[in-house]
Amino acid sequence: MKDFEIVEERYITIPEVKELLKGKKDMVVEEKTTKAYANRFSKFTVKKAQDLKDELQSLEDRRLTDEVITKIIDIAPQDEEMLKLILQMTKLSFKKEEISKIMNIIQKYM
Repeated sequence: MKDFEIVEERYITIPEVKELLKGKKDMVVEEKTTKAYANRFSKFTVKKAQDLKDELQSLEDRRLTDEVITKIIDIAPQDEEMLKLILQMTKLSFKKEEISKIMNIIQKYM
């Protein structure tokens, strides 16, 4: 039995979740838990997250999927080793220069 229909599916960052739930009243338990999680783990403002997302999406070869970009924003890797772990989701190999370039972009927003 289906109580709802999925109209749209897209990846959103923790700052976006935080913003979506910010003014919401009368939340169910799942929404309250999600809001608490977003408040605790959000590392960027919505504006910074969107700017970072835009910059990562505009990279020349565009090998980063929206899923990976969202994970990068949510985790906010502090070093290249942590970034490499996230990039393993892509099943692609990245050159050291590419990783450094991505890391430099991330650090601009930290």
